[in-house]
Amino acid sequence: FNSKLLVELKSGYTRFVNNTPLPLNYGKQASEQLGMPGVNINDITSGLSSMMVIGYGGLGDGLWMVGKGTTNVFQYSGSLAYNVGNHSMKTGATLIRRQANTAAADFPVGWFIFAPYDYPPISTTNAAANLIMGWPVQSQRGLPINGTRGNRNWEPGVYVQDDWRIRPWLTLNLGVRYDVFPPTTEVHNWLSNFDPVTAKLIVASSSNRTAGTKTDFGNLAPRFGFAATLPHSLVVRGGYGISYFPGNFLGTDAPVNAPFYYTFGPVNFRPLSAGFPALAAPDPSQPSGTINALALDFKASYLQQYNLTIQRQFGANVLSAGYVGQLGRRLPYGSDLDINRPNPSTLPNPMSIAPYAGVLPNVTSIRIMTNGGTSSYQGLQTAFQRQLTNGLGINTNWTWGHAIDDVEIGSSPLSPYGLLPRAIKAYERSSGDLDIRHRITFSANYNLPFGKSLHGLGAA
Repeated sequence: FNSKLLVELKSGYTRFVNNTPLPLNYGKQASEQLGMPGVNINDITSGLSSMMVIGYGGLGDGLWMVGKGTTNVFQYSGSLAYNVGNHSMKTGATLIRRQANTAAADFPVGWFIFAPYDYPPISTTNAAANLIMGWPVQSQRGLPINGTRGNRNWEPGVYVQDDWRIRPWLTLNLGVRYDVFPPTTEVHNWLSNFDPVTAKLIVASSSNRTAGTKTDFGNLAPRFGFAATLPHSLVVRGGYGISYFPGNFLGTDAPVNAPFYYTFGPVNFRPLSAGFPALAAPDPSQPSGTINALALDFKASYLQQYNLTIQRQFGANVLSAGYVGQLGRRLPYGSDLDINRPNPSTLPNPMSIAPYAGVLPNVTSIRIMTNGGTSSYQGLQTAFQRQLTNGLGINTNWTWGHAIDDVEIGSSPLSPYGLLPRAIKAYERSSGDLDIRHRITFSANYNLPFGKSLHGLGAA
């Protein structure tokens, strides 16, 4: 509008179509032909069941049916920038609308795990022998009852910031942002969540579209930074900021249970010859098998990031050293966190002492996504840079850091993650999966001092 006022408006649209590759045995009743009844009942369940054989290569088709379908993302943003005096101010708003239309299934052809085990009826410590005898230590299956689901998400946000040149040698960066990440809804209300207090399933409806999950409105994110130019070619920079993000990974973990999803297992010591029971819409008042839940008070995750860096220039060279830290809070524990897992026991049937055994006798596991995870990264970052002078330029960096967390990215029912779900802080906290203590990089550019008078290929 003028030299001081600028308005910027943007919109964007992204469409992603996922045509899931079909498994090798798609359309074949491979499991039925091998004597496993009740497995191949439709196109989704056609093929050969997936079998994990501990210590050997696996057998069967893919374990999961990836979310086949179409995803649409609409993005809108607007900002107003105003420059006056020593201030460069900006305020704006963003809105993201996500539409995920997917047909996904967990273990549609069934998952069987064979492991060394010495307990009746399995009496061999060789997993391959147990496979030949048809005795898995665990079997499970999950199938959607309805067709393609239409998950929906809104992500609104507003912000305001000011770059304030308070002195010729000092600049402050001030800002605050506010985001809201409402829980996922489904166009047909095909959501069903679990209440750990009442031990009952909550089925979504027109008056409760999120199946009991509440919206978190406390995501206020301040930010502060500064840059100071000091005598003797010295510069000091620092900052602190909070950033929020949706911990449920864009609604991909929206809870789907009975009556919209059929689960069987995990069941221990069920022979392959027994296959799976007939597919039927389960009764939400009498759940069985596995329950997949999202914490009713699920909140957005956030990072606290802070740093302090000192730079010194001498000639064409710049030497810098900085302390960098990052704290992750309210990080999501993956859906493998089973709150119905019994404590380690020598009982013949450990599930008899499972936390929900008395009220949900037919439920084997309750995998809930919650966000009590924490992470910490502290690092020293140093750098030496030489601008291209006399034909020579150098850039070298050394970082020492340590990452600690109690969250695991990716796990399986055989992993020890969450062995004691109520004591994660005591037993799971350790060096993180991405812990790298030392990282050194070096690069240099050098212009050869000869050949400047050459032409053609010689010059090249």
